[in-house]
Amino acid sequence: MGLVPCAALLRPWRIAAGACFGLAIGTKWSGLFVLAGFGLLMFAWDCGMRRAIGVRLAPVKSVLADGLPALVSVVGVALVVYVVSWMGFLTHAEKFEAEFGHAVDSNDWTWSSVNDKPDGPAEGALHDLNILWNFHKEVFEFHTGDYIKEATHPFQSDPAGWLVINRPLGISAVSGDNTVIPECPQGQDCVKQVLAIGTPVLWWGGVLALIVGLGYWVTRRDWRFGVPIVGVLTTWLPWVLFSDRPIFFFYGVAIIPFTVISVTLLLGKVLGRAGNSYTRRLVGSLAVGAFVLAVAVNFIYFYPILTGQLLSNEEWNDRMWLTKWI
Repeated sequence: MGLVPCAALLRPWRIAAGACFGLAIGTKWSGLFVLAGFGLLMFAWDCGMRRAIGVRLAPVKSVLADGLPALVSVVGVALVVYVVSWMGFLTHAEKFEAEFGHAVDSNDWTWSSVNDKPDGPAEGALHDLNILWNFHKEVFEFHTGDYIKEATHPFQSDPAGWLVINRPLGISAVSGDNTVIPECPQGQDCVKQVLAIGTPVLWWGGVLALIVGLGYWVTRRDWRFGVPIVGVLTTWLPWVLFSDRPIFFFYGVAIIPFTVISVTLLLGKVLGRAGNSYTRRLVGSLAVGAFVLAVAVNFIYFYPILTGQLLSNEEWNDRMWLTKWI
């Protein structure tokens, strides 16, 4: 029995997952919610498998045999990878300390590391890590404090509506006749825009796939749907906590890979099993092909407003399906 925790520590897929989580958090701190969500999902899988083979007190034993090792192989690895991702900062920590570490006024703290005098490599490393910690505090305070709490922006988007593309982000736009846009035909008004928007058929179809997938997960115990549902919830819902400040649709870009997974799993259900009748498989194949074709055609249709291509005013208006897209 003593070998079980060691074996759990050496699960390569969990070590790889920890490395990926660390890179994700190093890219954006919201990856912490994803790590927490999938950590709980992994524990639920382990617990469920132990219960399925008749293990008594499966939750308790999963904590000891799976949960604690996972803290090392997933969370611990993620932490190491995250810190390493800041190596550029750590190798120049004294410059950040000199720039940001001193109090500016009575409302600003003085970094606890300002007057440290490290002696030797070990103390130097701890000193630099302390600077990194203080820098994190400053960044966190900026994004969660009152500094931007009441700020507004014309393209801010309520995260509650991201799954249905409630308010895409306008990156650039120019409109007018050929005196403004030389390529515009004489006597017409034209538009050239870059709009950060998803493919509506895919996003809206994804909402349906997530709802149906939740049904399969809860009622049919199809564990596969847990991956996209937990992924969407952890990349989407945490932003609702900060909806009192300007938040933009592009923050939701991490949602769509999990939505696509849900759509793919549901299309597999529509396609049918290999042992189904020819008619059932044919109907399923046609339905799957129709959806994939609809997504492709929809993407091509919206491509001009993704890339700033020339459109007549009428053509541009035809692509503004919702009033808040304008």
